[in-house]
Amino acid sequence: MKRIKCIICNFMYHSECVRFTGDTTSARMQWKCPSCVATERKGGDNSNTPVRVEKTSKTVRTVAADSDISESERDVPVAPTYNDPNLIVSRLEHFLDAKLQSIKCEIIEELKTTIFTELKNEITSLSSQFSQLQTSYSQLQLENDHLKSDVCALLERISVSEDQVSELRAQFNRQQQQARMNNLEIVGLPQTSSESPVDLVLSIAEYAGVELNRGDVDFAHRVQPQKVIAGRPKPIVVKLADRLSKDKILSGLKNKKGICTRDIGIGGTEKKFFVNEHLTPENKQLLKSTKNLAKEKAYKFVWVRNCNIFLRKNEESPALHIRFEKDLAKIK
Repeated sequence: MKRIKCIICNFMYHSECVRFTGDTTSARMQWKCPSCVATERKGGDNSNTPVRVEKTSKTVRTVAADSDISESERDVPVAPTYNDPNLIVSRLEHFLDAKLQSIKCEIIEELKTTIFTELKNEITSLSSQFSQLQTSYSQLQLENDHLKSDVCALLERISVSEDQVSELRAQFNRQQQQARMNNLEIVGLPQTSSESPVDLVLSIAEYAGVELNRGDVDFAHRVQPQKVIAGRPKPIVVKLADRLSKDKILSGLKNKKGICTRDIGIGGTEKKFFVNEHLTPENKQLLKSTKNLAKEKAYKFVWVRNCNIFLRKNEESPALHIRFEKDLAKIK
């Protein structure tokens, strides 16, 4: 079934229902539905005007209840709005589309307004928070700069303090070592219940070829070592009246290539022991580090003279005086 479209309301009608017989393009482009024609003639929309229906034996004619309608207007054919289901459905579809389109536009506008308002509020809130963060960051950066300055000052003070402490420790160590200049330390000599340390010292001096009297020995006794090793006897610390006697004993034992228990009249299994200068704990540790370095770097000679530690690469190289641990770091 063919359809025709009103050029005013854009509604679609069945050609037969509105009695459209023209089939040319120009006729279709100029066609107006009966409702729009009636509206144009009256100068307004009478779609809400109540109507009455007059029945005859052959036809049904719709007449407007308004008494002002002219005879020519009554003769205009009216679309059978209530009798054609297809037309009713078409009008309902158009009405619903228009309503839905209107509702859609309203919803979109409302959503846009709501979203824009919320976005504006959120942006304002974020801007405020960002400003607060910037202020906090500036304060933290300022505090950080102050802390950095304080840390640098503290590090400098700590460095100075460490240097002062190192110097004080070095001075204390020198004083302690100076007080031990006349001392000998006997290590590895077996201990007996009836021994006399002074007599042992006199026997050692005699073996070294040094004439020594009891009055030349200020004291001689065994001391507890810092690190106790099971089976190792306590060392004997000896303080002589003068440094010359100490040096003579060390020199004599060096010429004898060492000493053992049999050399001083101690029976039983022969055991070698050592007579050294009495070093402070710091100098003992330094001597140990020096020996380890000498082994690692292939240095041939490490020795102690007058409580000073020396190192030499070989017979032709100069002797190096080792005073502190940092001196070892310079050795290649």
